[in-house]
Amino acid sequence: MPSHISRGLLLSFLALPNPEQCLAAPPLAPASTTPECSCYQAAGNKEALFLNHSFYDFRSLGNETFASNLTTPPAIDETQDRGIEPLTSLFFDTGFFGNYFTPASWSNNASEAAPVAMVNSHQNVYLARDSPESPVHLTLRTNRLPSFQSTSGLETTELAHMYASIHIRARVSGSPGACAGMFTYLTDEQESDIEILTRDERNTVRATNQPGVDPNGQVIPEASTPITITQPGGSDVGSWTEWNDYQLNWLPGRSEWLINGISKLNKTYGVPTQPSNIQIR
Repeated sequence: MPSHISRGLLLSFLALPNPEQCLAAPPLAPASTTPECSCYQAAGNKEALFLNHSFYDFRSLGNETFASNLTTPPAIDETQDRGIEPLTSLFFDTGFFGNYFTPASWSNNASEAAPVAMVNSHQNVYLARDSPESPVHLTLRTNRLPSFQSTSGLETTELAHMYASIHIRARVSGSPGACAGMFTYLTDEQESDIEILTRDERNTVRATNQPGVDPNGQVIPEASTPITITQPGGSDVGSWTEWNDYQLNWLPGRSEWLINGISKLNKTYGVPTQPSNIQIR
């Protein structure tokens, strides 16, 4: 069964190199409606001030012409092992979103560390609805084939983020064996993740700063920590198969993970220190 990660909306922020430049910050709001704003505060963290603000709400696409007859693209088959399929919508190549994010198009050959080849395909990145009356959402799909894993992702077009607060509303479905995530990335040693493994319990998400193993191949205990999905109020256990709000705050010397507005973990190990891009997979 293919695995999917659906996203309803995404927010991202680029932090100030010198936060002291901002004397006061208004509540978070779209920059287009608040031209007087010079800084932004991330939800759940009032100590960090950010210079730029990007907001993508796929639900708002419902009235667009291209969203009037959305269909799910066919699953990639064994013959499509080059990752050269075209974009499923011009939305991913134009306008505000297309200028900031691009669908991944790279591949990894099989290796000793990763014995299954991985091929990204634009055909696995598409807009969808649960029903004709439902809001539009973004879907990223992965599917295991006999000779390779067909997968997908979105990446920011520039390595321009030095600290960020990244928010996403998402749900995940599919068979065990997939990994969905949102993360900052420069190298395997400069990376901070929110990961959902479909082999895990449905209330478990992994908060990880890389590297996860030392030069001898031994697991570094501080790198990855399981955290539990809870609903607002903190009492009801949630599931990653339902819509949840995930947030990663990348701050100087500290990473923070929040789910549904509840702070779940702070970590000082492996916090990235260099400009990175943002990826969703």
